[in-house]
Amino acid sequence: MALLALTTLSLLFALPQGEPDPRLKPTLGKSDLTGLNKKAQDWIPAIMEWKNSTKGGTKIRKKHDRAKAKFMKVFDSKSKKVPLLKNVGDLLGIFDKTFAYKRKSTSGEIKKIGKKSSDFNYTLLAPKRYDPRKSYASVVVLPGLDGDKAWSDSREYLEASWKGTASYSDTIFVAPQMLDSDYDTKPDFSASAGSEEEVKRIRATLGVFGEVQRTFRLDRRRMFLDCGVGNCAFGLRLATYFPDRFGGLILRSPVLADGLSLDSLRKVPILLVSTPATAAVCDKIRTALDALVPGFVTIVQGDGAAPHSNVAAEVDTWIRSKSRQLFPDEVLLTPNHDRFQRAHWVEIIASEPLESVVADERPTVLVKSDPEKNRIVITSRGVSEMGLYLNDCFVDLDQEVVFVVNGKESKQKFPRSMTTLTKYMLRRFDPTFLYTAYYRFEVPRETKTDKDK
Repeated sequence: MALLALTTLSLLFALPQGEPDPRLKPTLGKSDLTGLNKKAQDWIPAIMEWKNSTKGGTKIRKKHDRAKAKFMKVFDSKSKKVPLLKNVGDLLGIFDKTFAYKRKSTSGEIKKIGKKSSDFNYTLLAPKRYDPRKSYASVVVLPGLDGDKAWSDSREYLEASWKGTASYSDTIFVAPQMLDSDYDTKPDFSASAGSEEEVKRIRATLGVFGEVQRTFRLDRRRMFLDCGVGNCAFGLRLATYFPDRFGGLILRSPVLADGLSLDSLRKVPILLVSTPATAAVCDKIRTALDALVPGFVTIVQGDGAAPHSNVAAEVDTWIRSKSRQLFPDEVLLTPNHDRFQRAHWVEIIASEPLESVVADERPTVLVKSDPEKNRIVITSRGVSEMGLYLNDCFVDLDQEVVFVVNGKESKQKFPRSMTTLTKYMLRRFDPTFLYTAYYRFEVPRETKTDKDK
């Protein structure tokens, strides 16, 4: 168990390419982290039980109060020597695995979950002897179209894609039922029907995945999206809607997504399966993403029809080396949907509707933290209100934080708050979403240069 705990912590504190992130080095010793973590594992479920209780009741409230008091007593005591709310590495260790999960009987065999008449069902493959004390990598698999243009059987597709790999026995796979819908054609968001159909596709994918996340303990840094024939453009759109959701994106039959901004996929690992028919598309996607940040796109050579079983070992090796960066110091957010405008620690609250502007003038924001000058620099277009989730990975919250927004400077002081931290962690149902302050502000208009005028 000690080796398992140390391995888990090393994964939490690693960068996507496996290098340690110095910002996330814990200051507490192993025994202190373990002791606080055990008390947090009592307190966080008690918060959820209290908040989700329909009956309320003194007994549930007192249970919560006792668990909180025990946690805060030790937390405050340790904070006299080490400011724990300041050190995100400590917080990651303290709140690791604090959401409660029950044991599940798993056979290591593929199972279909749900009713035949429902759109909300899926195929599931969970490791044999699943252990809720561990966190598991996961892959959302979108079965591609088969030869007669019907969606492939999810069981057969999952086996053809992954059987025989190391991940097949130690990773949780979710294959949502594909809707009778055109996933890859660009939705017409100017019409309510186009927007509603896209939301249905998103719900059928992430709604199912959300149910699995509430049932199995998943590693929030190692969630992947695997797309096939007929849904790769949708996979690209989905990843831009939720750019901090996945540790990587697999496109087994890449297509160019018309009018889609890839800005928000900056630093998201993407694997493209290339064939003679898709080689040019793969090159264009890599060129576009390399122009943002080079080195995050991998191309492997497929053989035959997707899912290209010949690349299974390469795909498996790839996902086992990738993970999502928790606290990137730069975030570029260019939304492709008016409803989904958040990435990592940045969110757009109010902006120009996408249908009201041409593609080159769509809302966008670039946020950069500068720890040396204790400032955050923001450059935006078409954005009128924003929110930032803050912790000491980006700036020193003991000091005034300087904000430079479209060239205009202001200063703000933020108290760290355990209430803020637990509020957003619980809202996201994610023990790695750890922020001790939140800043909501209006964005001054961007200053146009002579070149822009």
